[in-house]
Amino acid sequence: MMAGMADHSNAVTRNALQERLLSAVKECQKRFGGKQEVATEDDEAVITLCAEWEAIMMHGLPCGKGKARRIPLAKPKDTVLGFWAVVKENLSQSELERFQSLQHVNTDIGYGRAWLRSSINERSLENYLQQILSNITLLKYVLLLTLGGGVGSGV
Repeated sequence: MMAGMADHSNAVTRNALQERLLSAVKECQKRFGGKQEVATEDDEAVITLCAEWEAIMMHGLPCGKGKARRIPLAKPKDTVLGFWAVVKENLSQSELERFQSLQHVNTDIGYGRAWLRSSINERSLENYLQQILSNITLLKYVLLLTLGGGVGSGV
């Protein structure tokens, strides 16, 4: 009975997170789609999109036998660790160097947000997401790193 309630609670939370993320994406599409306006760190639509994305990362993936247990894709102190770790593995060397050379960015949160804004501005977010989501091996690898188990730890 308790597991059923926890599953229902997770489903409600997951649906709410997905709806909020979808709403934030639609707002960015309305704001920036087909326009020359640049998505900046001060723009409310971009701030909301980053926050919703980070909330999804904190919610995590189901794990173990009990679906109610979840593995966060990021740690509370660095809510987009898993997000930047996945993204940077899908960047070319020159793209990675471009982000790592940003003078005012020095955290995974900052790199993730810079990439997200850049992807909106360059109209490449959808392509990157398709690439990332299709790479299950990479997602599993990053999940292991995020959990602190490291490669080959058997986690």
